[in-house]
Amino acid sequence: MAAGIDCEKEDRATGRLDVTADGVLWDMWLESLARGARMPLRIAGKSMTPFVHVGDRVTVSRVIDTRSIRRGDVVLLRLHGCLVVHRIIARSTRRGEVRFRQKGDAGLESGAIAIGDIIGRVVRIEPADGGHGRDELSLRAINRTLWPLSRAIDLVYRTGRWAKRRTLAGDWYWADVVCARAKRMLRAAQERVIRRTSGASERLEGRRPT
Repeated sequence: MAAGIDCEKEDRATGRLDVTADGVLWDMWLESLARGARMPLRIAGKSMTPFVHVGDRVTVSRVIDTRSIRRGDVVLLRLHGCLVVHRIIARSTRRGEVRFRQKGDAGLESGAIAIGDIIGRVVRIEPADGGHGRDELSLRAINRTLWPLSRAIDLVYRTGRWAKRRTLAGDWYWADVVCARAKRMLRAAQERVIRRTSGASERLEGRRPT
């Protein structure tokens, strides 16, 4: 099966991120990844902007031990039949089963996934515009910084949705207006912090001796 499940419809509807594997057959891509090779992917969706943009090339590494998956890591995973690159924002264990919560940086919705849904970890990002890339070391630092933001926004958004369902009538016009404005504010704050954090990292990387 060729790489790159067509999720264009889902991407428009929910912000899911489609990826393509640079023309490599998907089965061969997965086999190479399983053998330990670091494999490239081309981003074709917008659910991780402004951290990852359409056309950026990312490198994916196999996850040997799931205990090594940290909160904040950007991973390649299967989500509702699509291949997406999203951020891990939480990890929990219920009845001995490890579960993760994932979210795209561009959106507010998050969802639970199992260990088996994770294909690999993103260890390098090369911008499509030829700008400064991010290696594994810088990604680790950025992800560690961005994780608390992603988690906090997720908790605020989910709490707001719960409060709306419990206390407000779903067809009340002003409740919908307030909720819509709050969502816009959360998205704007999220994007602003991600841009600033990524930009600061890139400036430091530019000063690092070669």
